[in-house]
Amino acid sequence: MSGRATIWASRQHPPRPADKLVLWAMADAARDGLLCFAAVATLVEFTGLDRKTVLSSLHRLKSEQLIVDTGERRGETRQIIVWRLPVPANDGEAETEPETEPSQKRNRPKKGGKASQKRDTEPPHEPIPSDAIASSGRTAAVRGTRLDYDWQPTKDLPDAVQKVVDGWPPGRLQQRLDEFRDFWISRAGKDATKADWDRTWWNRIRAIDEMDKREERRGTRNRNTDRPSAWAPRPGMDGREPISLDD
Repeated sequence: MSGRATIWASRQHPPRPADKLVLWAMADAARDGLLCFAAVATLVEFTGLDRKTVLSSLHRLKSEQLIVDTGERRGETRQIIVWRLPVPANDGEAETEPETEPSQKRNRPKKGGKASQKRDTEPPHEPIPSDAIASSGRTAAVRGTRLDYDWQPTKDLPDAVQKVVDGWPPGRLQQRLDEFRDFWISRAGKDATKADWDRTWWNRIRAIDEMDKREERRGTRNRNTDRPSAWAPRPGMDGREPISLDD
């Protein structure tokens, strides 16, 4: 926790009360260099707000330049945004122990060496990010994370998947990515978390390609336009369009 960051956050006036609560939670979780990489789930737990409200607050705080995206990502799957709090160097002061009168210092009882050593060496209690790795003995289980509202693929597509995308018409990849993001952000329950979102995206592209191939075999989709064809042969027909009977 950064004393400077929390004092600075208390003096800010973001657009909505929920925004200030989220900013305060981020300041409480800030570490060296005024960096905060708490997961959205951690901010939800700290503030008591729902996930949608927290995501909206993050968007507004970023627009108001009260938080800055460093471009760095952390976590097991590199999904958590590392935010920087723009705290001026002369804004906010860390809490200090009040000065003690000389008479009080003389009369203060001395404590044993072990007790004082324990007090000096105990680390401060900080909130544990929800993406932390739960480990037991020699094994470590990787926790899944939800998809961030501004998620973008961070890994290059495998050659086979890239070949599929190269055959798509312009604009289709972005359309499918938007659909993928909206689907998983709006999904609830334990199935809404994944250990590797890039690989989930690759599998979605493969599934779309398989559906395209099935529809092409049935003659119900034009692969180059991503739209159903105007006419599809019915079972038992030889593939020719029906002859008009109006003449």
